[in-house]
Amino acid sequence: MSCHQGHACRSIVVCPNDILSAGVAHTEEKICFGDETNEVFVYRFIWSKVEIIGLELEQYLKIFPQSSISQPLKEVEDRMERWLEGKEKVQEYDAYLQFITNELFAFRMTHFLFNDSVSLKIASTLPPPIITRVFICHACEHLSFGPYGGVPGFGSSSSPIEFKWLKEIEGIWAVNQAVKEYIEIYVKGLSPTYLPLHPAIFGESPFKMYHNFDAPYVLAINPGSVKGFVIFRELAEKMKDIQFAVGA
Repeated sequence: MSCHQGHACRSIVVCPNDILSAGVAHTEEKICFGDETNEVFVYRFIWSKVEIIGLELEQYLKIFPQSSISQPLKEVEDRMERWLEGKEKVQEYDAYLQFITNELFAFRMTHFLFNDSVSLKIASTLPPPIITRVFICHACEHLSFGPYGGVPGFGSSSSPIEFKWLKEIEGIWAVNQAVKEYIEIYVKGLSPTYLPLHPAIFGESPFKMYHNFDAPYVLAINPGSVKGFVIFRELAEKMKDIQFAVGA
């Protein structure tokens, strides 16, 4: 258990194993999600005064393959939705739910913050008011309703059971005004709170200024159609004198 500004914080994430090549002190264990072949390394370490539980990325993705807008995995998405709704037992999801639940109670948490459908189901099983459950919405695609609801690659579904769970939890945190307005426009009965992300999330100031406008190309980082990249690409195609690169 670690403390950050007076609060203990434990973060459960997926992480590549190369983060450990940086020489971070850590412990290592193996767990199985359902079938014994579904092994995942679990790394435990401290990063920026926060206790991290890291599930090895490549192993995790073999068990829980992720859709994307360009490569939607409909069978995977439909299976997750049936599990969310209790229509199908999926042993790897059941084992993952149990693993996360055990970690949360071992930490003796008072608040559970999350932003995906599987965690929303986990939250629905936790006992209020002992635990305050807060859904952090960074983008409309994390929601199950509206024109962007259930978009592949955002860990969400289009199941109406998600709306039921969102009504039952203690808070919905919209990180910008646009997300708050989206929720209010496309669904009734939810009361999101707009709170911008704290500047501390970007590290300690002063921030380095690169002033690299003389670089030979313009880099587009993690572009996507929902972010308006189609518009940007058409613009880039007309700027023949400038080179563009794309980074994931």
